[in-house]
Amino acid sequence: MRRRATARVKAATALAAAAALGAAGLGACSGGDDKPVGVAKVVSTLGPGEGALNLLTLPGSVESGGTDPRVDWVTPFQERTGCKIGLKVVKTPEEMADLMRDRGRRYDGVAAPPEVAGRLVEENQAVPINPDLVDGYKKLEPRLRKLLERDGKHYGLPYVWGSNLLMYDTRAVQAPTSWAALFDPGQARRHSGKIVMRDSPLAIAEAALYLKGRQRKLKIRDPYSLTPAQLSAAGRVLAEQRRYVGEYWDLPADAVSAFAAAGPCSARPGPTTRTC
Repeated sequence: MRRRATARVKAATALAAAAALGAAGLGACSGGDDKPVGVAKVVSTLGPGEGALNLLTLPGSVESGGTDPRVDWVTPFQERTGCKIGLKVVKTPEEMADLMRDRGRRYDGVAAPPEVAGRLVEENQAVPINPDLVDGYKKLEPRLRKLLERDGKHYGLPYVWGSNLLMYDTRAVQAPTSWAALFDPGQARRHSGKIVMRDSPLAIAEAALYLKGRQRKLKIRDPYSLTPAQLSAAGRVLAEQRRYVGEYWDLPADAVSAFAAAGPCSARPGPTTRTC
């Protein structure tokens, strides 16, 4: 008889916030001029609505009821404002970044994950915004408000923390107590070939977070802002870990599938195990 696997997720830390970035080109529901990237000025007042808003997003960031009719944030917004939402849902952060770099794009905003948001700002693919025009902005945690601030200008609105999690099957793995379960060679070796990691620059921050407590002489304060020496140390951790990683994932669904597919019935004990 097949029994359902019991798994727990351990929240290690809240690492980053996704951000809503304003893209140059269209003012959409808030009004604005059609100007190239880096030229559009910060608006001082809200103009008349234009009736449409084109957004670029990853799955799960802007739900319109298409995936689950019970989860629909778009329809109430459209009914309340009269502003029609056009959604372009991409599969990966890289696809999102490539579309934003397309000079022929027509997006008003992008719900960008951390590994994309900073690059879009640095590449001048996003325009500054006026946070004073956003209700509730000053109620956000100050650290969140500063995440996308460059030279005194704001380029995005953080709207959610992204928690970084360790997931494991309680029937097969003793509860991890730290990131060492993934990054310490001695511990990772126990589950060689059964560890699943995401293929993302955010993995560097995960390794740096591990080093923050393990090698205090590195003086890591912010895993997202590393010195050359700190970055090199994190790179060495990931290089050492690679021999023990069974799969790298791009999409969250791939990580879920990898976790669900392993188990004693396939003779693969380890952190990605299920019980049969």
